[in-house]
Amino acid sequence: MDSLHENMEILIFNSHKRPAVPAIGRYAIACTDVTFCFEGEMHYVINGEPVTLFAGDAIVMPRGTVRERLGTDIFNDYASFNVVFPDGYTEPISGVIRSAVNADTLYLVGLYAAAHNSDSAHKKQKCRALFSYLYHSLADQSSVKESASVVAVRRYVRDHLGERISLCDIAASVHLAPQYLSALFRKQTGVTVTDYIAKERIDKAKSLILTTNMRLSEISDICGFSDHYAFSHAFSRVEGVSASQYKKIKKAQGERK
Repeated sequence: MDSLHENMEILIFNSHKRPAVPAIGRYAIACTDVTFCFEGEMHYVINGEPVTLFAGDAIVMPRGTVRERLGTDIFNDYASFNVVFPDGYTEPISGVIRSAVNADTLYLVGLYAAAHNSDSAHKKQKCRALFSYLYHSLADQSSVKESASVVAVRRYVRDHLGERISLCDIAASVHLAPQYLSALFRKQTGVTVTDYIAKERIDKAKSLILTTNMRLSEISDICGFSDHYAFSHAFSRVEGVSASQYKKIKKAQGERK
């Protein structure tokens, strides 16, 4: 870690509490972007795929990622770092790390902001050391807390989201007994496999509602729901409003911009 933070360069640090998040156009980023979402939602299109960041999540977008950030008309509290790692360094993490933010994260980002805004002679060294700790904490959360089997389950769900997914099918794909896999997944993630699948489907549906003009029936099919009623029921259970109400709310917010 010492070698890393002595040789990397932190180009930009932003910490914002905004009533709305402005859009950023599509382009390939020339550095690694690490963003923590403390409150609100942030919507991206990453390498052509819609991605939603919720409160408590973090995202790591390595150099070369084709990124677009969509504008949102809701309050957001977030911090982002643009970093150039030394030549030859292999980045250990990429993508969204769910529930990555904890009390230590908030404390360290606060310390970073104070060091960043200071006139200390050791400002650069302090900032590098603090970011390095934050970054390695993310790596620990994304790799150590979850076994290869759980990572494979997440991948299987993502790759088959538009299909009927059963626990038995997932278990067969990772060569584990369904009961054992169910217990393992819940222990390591804090949610059941069924609830995880539902959340992933709703997250994708929300992204499609925000980023496309598809009909809700089309979105329901793409996200793997058996019919529109099942989609509407699941959406209401997770979000507190129906998919059609959510679409109307977001459309009205967009028209007020």
